Amino acid sequence: MDEFAQQGSIVTGTRGLVGRSRMGIVVRKGRCRLIFRRSRTSSGAVMNADEIVCNVASSGVYMVKLLEKLGIGEAMKDKVLKLPNTVKVMEHVAASAARAIGVGQLAEISELVDKGLAIALVAPLPDAIQNVTAYDAAVAGASGAKDAAAALAGFLTGSEAKAVFAATGID
Repeated sequence: MDEFAQQGSIVTGTRGLVGRSRMGIVVRKGRCRLIFRRSRTSSGAVMNADEIVCNVASSGVYMVKLLEKLGIGEAMKDKVLKLPNTVKVMEHVAASAARAIGVGQLAEISELVDKGLAIALVAPLPDAIQNVTAYDAAVAGASGAKDAAAALAGFLTGSEAKAVFAATGID
């Protein structure tokens, strides 16, 4: 959106934050304490996991880079399993007999937990290593319906919509 604003592709004054999605760590329901109690740190728990399961999209790419940044990328590379999307990641973790740790966006995790998938959120990634995806709304400069687009952007960034988004893990 910053690039669009610099290019003049959006109408000035119409841009607003819809919300932000953060990443979290999950395990199969009932395994949370088992995996994380045996280690003094979260990185120790990650090292002790049989699998780190992530998607091939931006959150999965981020996780692999994060493991490298934490200095455990090489040690973990054979344990990283990349699947096509977060639903597949969470289904794999829920069905896994292994000590699998899944990573995904909190909004997607929340939705799958609500649908009864046998996963448990361990925690969001700590702020120091969090990867935040921000969603903005704005009116496109080339829009043929600027008033309607402005109304939609205003609704999506308003308090009523933000309350709905917050209930799904988007703050």
